[in-house]
Amino acid sequence: MIRLSFILIILFYSCSNSTILQCGDLLTLYAEKPIELEFLECSTEKGQVIMRSKYRVLGKDSKKIEQILISKYGLGKLKFNCCGWESQKYGEINSSMIKEINPNFSILITMYGNAEKKDKNNTIHIEKDRNEIPYFYVIVEIVEV
Repeated sequence: MIRLSFILIILFYSCSNSTILQCGDLLTLYAEKPIELEFLECSTEKGQVIMRSKYRVLGKDSKKIEQILISKYGLGKLKFNCCGWESQKYGEINSSMIKEINPNFSILITMYGNAEKKDKNNTIHIEKDRNEIPYFYVIVEIVEV
C-alpha cells in the first residue's frame, strides 16, 4: 500500500508539472526579451528538447542582440562558417521558475543567420555583411538534462 501511494504521488507530481509548461514566447515567460526580437513560433518537441521558441531580428540589429545575449546568457560569439553566422556555444538562461517546474529542466539559447542571398538574376551568393542579411534567428529551448 505504501508503494502504491508513493507511485501515485510521483505520478501526480510529474503530471501536474508537465501541465504548467505552456508553449509560447519563452523569453518573455522565463527571461528578458530584447525589444528587437520578434517572436515567431513555439513548438513542443519529443525527447530531450521539451519546447522550442523561435525569434528573428533584423540583420542591422544582429550585433546588438548578439552582445545582449552574450552578456546576459553567456552565448558564444557569432562566427562566420561556410554559408552563415552561428554562435560558437549555447547560452543558458537561469530561471528559478523553470527549476521549480522541474529541477532537471534547463533553458538553452543560440543564434544564427543564413548568409545565402539571391541577387537580381536569382543567383545565390554569400553575403558577409551582417547589415545586408535580412534576418538572424534566435532559438530558445527548454531541455531536460
